[in-house]
Amino acid sequence: MNADRIIVLDNGAVAGMGTHQELIKNCRVYQDIVSSQFSKEELA
Repeated sequence: MNADRIIVLDNGAVAGMGTHQELIKNCRVYQDIVSSQFSKEELA
């Protein structure tokens, strides 16, 4: 979550690229990954 840039791959294709905050707002694949790995309390 503190990385300068995160690249999200979906079946080998780039699905999104940016910071955690940018991807949470704009990348459904990233949102799904994060929600499967962290609780809402951990993300707050």
